[in-house]
Amino acid sequence: MHALQENLKAIKRELLPDGQVILILETCYSGWDEENNSLLRNALGTLATIITPDDGIIEIDAAQANQTAYWDEDSRHGRFTHHLLWGLYGGADLPENGGDGNGKITLQELETFVQNSMEENRLQRGNQIDQTPSFSGAPNTEISAPGQQYLAGTGGHEPQ
Repeated sequence: MHALQENLKAIKRELLPDGQVILILETCYSGWDEENNSLLRNALGTLATIITPDDGIIEIDAAQANQTAYWDEDSRHGRFTHHLLWGLYGGADLPENGGDGNGKITLQELETFVQNSMEENRLQRGNQIDQTPSFSGAPNTEISAPGQQYLAGTGGHEPQ
């Protein structure tokens, strides 16, 4: 894990001195307990939050280290990925979802959208799945700029 951290720092320093490096970890069916045992028997995975964020490096994890990152059969993505994509497509910028509607998505808007929509989805399905994504980096960092045309034809909401 130390090698990954050093490589990300090198990329930032050498290739993107004025830009951002974004590491997104979606590791379905992964996670570890306090005794470093896999949460699911025979599951492969990684320990979430593997780097200490530096300036210009953002890490987004599908779940906490002691949680499982689950697959969503309906969307054919990980639960986290499904909500992350809708946030990046523009859902995170909509005022009704906590955004400011300016056509740009910040890390804070994305975090708020993903966490809220994942929890709302969990409650709608009536399940007990506990999966809390983790976002680290400067909250006002612009992550995406889908513009005003995002989610055209959906009324700004994810299709059911």
